[in-house]
Amino acid sequence: MGYRLIYNEEKLLQFLNRVLYNSSYGQCPNNLENSVFCLAIVARTKYLGKESDVDIKSNLQFYKAVIRSKDRLVRKIKQVNLDYVVDRNDTPIPPECMAVYVTLSPRDPLRAVKFMVSELTELMYKTCIAYRACFESEELFETKRLDVLAFTAYHKHKIKTQRVVIDVDARGEKSTALEFITRKVMPVCTYGVHTIVETHSGYHVYVDLCKLDKHAKAYLFQELSKIEHPGITEVNVNTDPMVVLPGTLQGGFPVKEIEIPE
Repeated sequence: MGYRLIYNEEKLLQFLNRVLYNSSYGQCPNNLENSVFCLAIVARTKYLGKESDVDIKSNLQFYKAVIRSKDRLVRKIKQVNLDYVVDRNDTPIPPECMAVYVTLSPRDPLRAVKFMVSELTELMYKTCIAYRACFESEELFETKRLDVLAFTAYHKHKIKTQRVVIDVDARGEKSTALEFITRKVMPVCTYGVHTIVETHSGYHVYVDLCKLDKHAKAYLFQELSKIEHPGITEVNVNTDPMVVLPGTLQGGFPVKEIEIPE
């Protein structure tokens, strides 16, 4: 058996049930069966060694899918064959630099389809004009990338939620990131913190904005990212992130949920 991105399926399913597919978290629609999530499996250069010969840009999304159910999401991750992923020079990309990402908030299929119909109609019109003018047009080439158009359409049309992730990255010891969360995040946002996930380079703090007052929201969006703290390289408050999944490997690191500090 080759490299597998899921190292603990039970942890993965627990996270999907408690976070992504939990309609009580972040004012999500009650009927998530009518919405979808965007899944991407990515190779990232920052997880490669300096001596690597792999030639890719900073991120290579080599697998993308639109997923409705959590069972299908898990199944799709399992089905991806990592042994045949190569760069532009056909050099094999080591699976240890790969990670699974999924949109935190669900997507609206109806709005996505409406967008696709509009985009395709415009492309068809430009193609007809190009043929009539007897020259090759960029639009003719773009129509061949319908898979990209479809994924983009779903990704753009987020269903409005109150889900937010605070991304805290640390240099060296991640204990500094956890200290930052304990001292700078929890005292103000404690009632809104839904779960905390340890990632390759720090932590993701999942927040439910519905449970924060105006003061806490202002602190979160206006002040938190400006606070300097020893060992912290970056703090971002993301309203529509793609997140890594506990139970999967991110650049070889086992992503996992941790206990929320008091």
